[in-house]
Amino acid sequence: MKKQRTDYRIISNQTDVHENCLSIAKKHRDTVFQAPIPGHQLDLFNQIVNQLPDESIILDSGCGTGMSTDVLAKQFPDKVIIGVDKSSYRLSKHPRFKEAISQTNENAWLVHAEINHFWRLLLESNITIEQHFILYPNPWPKDIQKRFHGHPIAKTLFSLSPKTVMRTNWEIYANEFTLVARDVYALICEKRIVNDSEPMTLFEKKYLENNEPCFEVVVG
Repeated sequence: MKKQRTDYRIISNQTDVHENCLSIAKKHRDTVFQAPIPGHQLDLFNQIVNQLPDESIILDSGCGTGMSTDVLAKQFPDKVIIGVDKSSYRLSKHPRFKEAISQTNENAWLVHAEINHFWRLLLESNITIEQHFILYPNPWPKDIQKRFHGHPIAKTLFSLSPKTVMRTNWEIYANEFTLVARDVYALICEKRIVNDSEPMTLFEKKYLENNEPCFEVVVG
């Protein structure tokens, strides 16, 4: 029988903020991200925009199975919650996810889309995102340029909402995210330990049950 993993800590040779973190982030800040957006992603975006009510939006990026989207829908019953994930497999684990755009609650939607494209389209459309949650992104320990704050999409990310909440179980990722937001984009940041009584994701549930620290960075 396969032994169940109980230690979910990040295993990496990196022991501190990446030495090129700031220089990479500044380069992306000063250039234009010109990667083309596929037509099917634009079509899907237009579909979801046409279906949404004209209310304040809270974005849940990388929502996985939609657990965090459901939690946010309960916390903010007067807001529209949009959960976005690129994996149809993970989204299909939600009992009410049926197709690429699924309304799973009175005020919650799950969308199967590529996050980087979706963010850019939101920003270009001047759609107001009241709060943006990024919960436990893959930290890509071996390649900083595949982390959100080290990718060309960072400029879009930090322009998308007046308040961004990012959680991770790797403190180095939290420190890098904070450094880029503060020193490259001149935003106010606060890093703290997560101590919520109700976990927002399945990952967070595993980490907290295993007494492993989770870190939250609030930007804005």
